[in-house]
Amino acid sequence: MKNFVIPKKSASLILVRSFRNPLQNCFKFNYEILLLKRVPTGSFSNMFAFPGGLYSADKDYRSDFQSNKLEGLRNTACRETLEETGLFLLPNAHSIRNSVQELMEIRQEFKEKGLDWYSFNHLSARIQYAKKEVVRPFMRLITIPLLKARYDTQFFLHRVQNQEIFNWRNFFTGKSLDSALENWDDINFDKNEFSEMIWMDPLTAIKKYYEEGFGLAAPQYILLNIMSHFPEIEKLEEFLDKPRQSDFPMMLCLRNIEDVDKNRKGYKYVAIGNCDEKYPIDIVNKEKDEELKQELITSYRDSMNSGNRLRIFFKEMHQMFEKDYDVDISLQGNNLMSFLSSYKEINKRYNQI
Repeated sequence: MKNFVIPKKSASLILVRSFRNPLQNCFKFNYEILLLKRVPTGSFSNMFAFPGGLYSADKDYRSDFQSNKLEGLRNTACRETLEETGLFLLPNAHSIRNSVQELMEIRQEFKEKGLDWYSFNHLSARIQYAKKEVVRPFMRLITIPLLKARYDTQFFLHRVQNQEIFNWRNFFTGKSLDSALENWDDINFDKNEFSEMIWMDPLTAIKKYYEEGFGLAAPQYILLNIMSHFPEIEKLEEFLDKPRQSDFPMMLCLRNIEDVDKNRKGYKYVAIGNCDEKYPIDIVNKEKDEELKQELITSYRDSMNSGNRLRIFFKEMHQMFEKDYDVDISLQGNNLMSFLSSYKEINKRYNQI
């Protein structure tokens, strides 16, 4: 029996801003998302992704991970965003402008002590960063079992307003405060990890994925697909602020189509969510992380007899969302996965414009 790899705890931040050129936005979104293209070497090569990375007990020591995992992962998402883009999230639009002298002193302190500019703990100890209410939990996705590399990733969403994001890296390297507060296109991202950055609305990203080879890994595709149903960022934030049933860990399991739906012609495999009655709970029992195992078992048991269905049908296991997938999703309550569209549905949407 093959041993499961324990998923690595990680967090990622979806940064959105108001669309600056509405006339150029054919899909009528009032916001766009920051996407970074990974370098050709390493994991997820040439894929576009959101800022994020692994939880670190040392780097994220200010958060009590054991007593509040969500808050710890929120810190991870903000820290990784700083390290990868130089961006530091602010709680208030006007507080930073009144602190120019203090900022210069902090910059000098970093240099005198030989601190790395991206030391999140030291910077957040001196400058208050965005409160948790505006860095919203989006969805928690776990890599399917049996893969060599697995991640347990909590995604967050944050809408940046005017002067509520501070380009600390630019300021640290000598650029003006105005530039550090207002020029979001001048992001000095980590060239060792990324080769390109772009702001784009979710449906345009999906269209490019299908028509231009725009690289998206499965989690990013799922999240952009869901976001594409919310043309107004205010509506998405409103949805996220409601009590939800999608905060439990979402771990899809792949099964042969014959084991689930013999009438589904043309498909070989089906990915099932851990809220569906056809979910193979025996796979969960093989998890080596006991805490994760109990979370998955609990979410499975709590969903039984609820009529939940979460099934995504594929023709080829290794292509998955590349084309011709279908969905059968019916979930009770306030759940983001209810918005996931099939290939035909989303293709029809962007071809109607």
